[in-house]
Amino acid sequence: MTKRNPLVVVALTFFTFTLYAYWWLYKTTDELKEETGREDLNPLTDVLLAVVTFGLWGVWAAFRNARIVHEEMLDRGENHGDRSWGVAAFAGLTLFTGWAWLVGMALLQEDYNRLAETDYLPEADAFFAPATARRPAVQARVEVEPMQTPEPAPSRWEDAPAAPVFRSNAPMPIVY
Repeated sequence: MTKRNPLVVVALTFFTFTLYAYWWLYKTTDELKEETGREDLNPLTDVLLAVVTFGLWGVWAAFRNARIVHEEMLDRGENHGDRSWGVAAFAGLTLFTGWAWLVGMALLQEDYNRLAETDYLPEADAFFAPATARRPAVQARVEVEPMQTPEPAPSRWEDAPAAPVFRSNAPMPIVY
């Protein structure tokens, strides 16, 4: 996840008359999909439905994303409070105030930033988890072929010609 300053997110949304909010919804949902590996998140659909429903789908998407972030943080072993209902409440207040959802965006961006700060390697879970928390081994039946012993490779000296032997009638040298 990309870390973004929540105040900058709010300011850009305000000064672009909510156009940045749609871009932010697309990017953060796409990053959340990549971070969590969830295939049920579709950022383009979220943006299109948010536009068609005049932002109501965006309220649902923000609530859903906040819930996903909370669940992911708990799965990673982090202490995290669920902000999804707060995000939904501020988004719902927008129907009466017009701009309250900016607070919900800031809350959700803080959660995204916190998720980005956690270094999570799912492969490491199996290695570092206590033995009691590991998943049970999978049993499988495997047929084993009889082992064939390879034939020994021929020695390169077996086929080599014999070295000539020289005999001499000379006396042995005397060494003092």
